[in-house]
Amino acid sequence: MGDLLSRTRYRDDQVAIHYSQDSFQAGVANLTWIHQSFINLLYDAGVPFKFVSYEQLAQNELMEKKFPLLILPHSISLSEAEEKAIRAYVENGGVVWADVIPGTFDNFGRSLPKSRLADIFSDMKDEMIPGGISAKSKAVVKGDRLSCGCRQLQL
Repeated sequence: MGDLLSRTRYRDDQVAIHYSQDSFQAGVANLTWIHQSFINLLYDAGVPFKFVSYEQLAQNELMEKKFPLLILPHSISLSEAEEKAIRAYVENGGVVWADVIPGTFDNFGRSLPKSRLADIFSDMKDEMIPGGISAKSKAVVKGDRLSCGCRQLQL
């Protein structure tokens, strides 16, 4: 991710960070600390970001603002509308970065048999990234260009 972040140019709202109150209600006790960790990372890298809520996802703000990267910090709870918006974003070339497999609960906090985005995060390959951090990643290439990428860091 460092390479991706270092190649960014300054522009308002380059990165969208998903803010999921539903994930907090589903039991992610340290969500504030998790968000702060991503905020610190982006500040240190000099990359502007914006939090994106359920409503903004449902209203296709990811597509309208053309964010190159969406971070899903412990977004364990996703609604069908959020899932559809994230899928459309990935299908149109967006990159998703998650620290855990997202969408294992619905927006009412009910556990799902599998993640709403299981297929997007399946078949990920293990890799070591700079700093000795273990990660799993997947890149989907269509033709000669990268159409989407997904990464899950083991923090």
